[in-house]
Amino acid sequence: MSSMLKHEKYTENANFNVGDTFQDLAIDYIFREINIDERNVVYVPREGGYSFDNEEEIIMAANIMLFVRSEEKNIPYPDNFHPCFISAKIYHDSFNLYPQLIQYIKKYEPVGCRDEETRQILRSYGIEAYLMGCFTVCFPRREHIPVNGKAFFVDTPKELNAYIPDTIRERAVYISHSMPFITYPADIEEDARQKKIAQSYLDRYRDEAEIVITGRLHAAVPCVAMGIPVILVRENFDSRFEWIDKYLPLYYLDEAEKIDWHPSAINLEDVKENVISYVKKSLLQIPGREKHLIELDAFYSDRNKAVINKHMREKIDAFFQTTSNNATYGIWGAGIHCKYVQSIIRENYPNAQLKVIIDKYVEGSLFNVPVIRGEQLQKDSFNHMFITTLQGKHEAIAKMKEMYGEKADEFYTLITSEMVC
Repeated sequence: MSSMLKHEKYTENANFNVGDTFQDLAIDYIFREINIDERNVVYVPREGGYSFDNEEEIIMAANIMLFVRSEEKNIPYPDNFHPCFISAKIYHDSFNLYPQLIQYIKKYEPVGCRDEETRQILRSYGIEAYLMGCFTVCFPRREHIPVNGKAFFVDTPKELNAYIPDTIRERAVYISHSMPFITYPADIEEDARQKKIAQSYLDRYRDEAEIVITGRLHAAVPCVAMGIPVILVRENFDSRFEWIDKYLPLYYLDEAEKIDWHPSAINLEDVKENVISYVKKSLLQIPGREKHLIELDAFYSDRNKAVINKHMREKIDAFFQTTSNNATYGIWGAGIHCKYVQSIIRENYPNAQLKVIIDKYVEGSLFNVPVIRGEQLQKDSFNHMFITTLQGKHEAIAKMKEMYGEKADEFYTLITSEMVC
């Protein structure tokens, strides 16, 4: 049984990420820049589903987020869809289970990859892949710097507050990119509502921000593109950030004393031109698109690379240093961080056994183990629980305390990045 989202109309702990919708707005902007008539644009639902009445040939700008199973994102696409892969991200390498998927993606190579991990995985299967970063770098640079601009703190951890200079604190505005769904999974009306919210955020950053401080990738990148100085700080940096360190220092939270609180704006106009040209030539089937990917790959590969997943590895190592490498464990949360935790444990502690995954919105199986609801969890089914969900962490901790009482802290490790990006 494959892993799938439950199609129920409840929204408890179900939040959408405004930054995800920034990507939709970025594609809309690129389409306008390359003069694609909006009447010729078909929007594919974020949650999947391609049941269109017509069978016209569709050239698709495919920003895929490929998780463990291809079915989760409806890959391969229908026969009349011809994808142009841009800023693709792979969270877990399971292509050996899906040889047909390798051939499908190879059919539409080259692939523009969000980060180095994705490029490495695809190239290991003989797929032509290049590092191109995220296409949200294409938002236009703002024309005016605001007078008496504000310092926007976007989903920053409370621990950062002690390090904020008074000159910035007095201009601080604290906001979040995590917003509740009205309808979950999103339908057409919900997608439209989210687009309006996202556009209002972009407009506010453009018109009001003197600086943006965040740990969210898709707050940082659009703001850098618009010419806004950005500070990037979070509890843990994973492989999604293996390109933006070309522009920005990656400040781990325990390194907050090193933060330069007066960064400069960055000029990305040459990068924007390459990304837009690649998308244009791919969608309009103009020869020479590979040239732009090759230039972007060389540009991003030439950088001082930051340390990735430092704190996540430290927390996992801390547990296994005090127990047997044959320990059994569970993961609470079936999202992005679940994939990273499982990948790190599988790489460094291959004898450890994943027994169960807990998630409210996913059913079936993941990594060949069952995905269950929290109330189904049995006390003796694991030695330790890694809690990887931000929205659901309070529910997870409460369940651990219910099962283990005062000793609950010994039976779980909280591994989130304090912000979901």
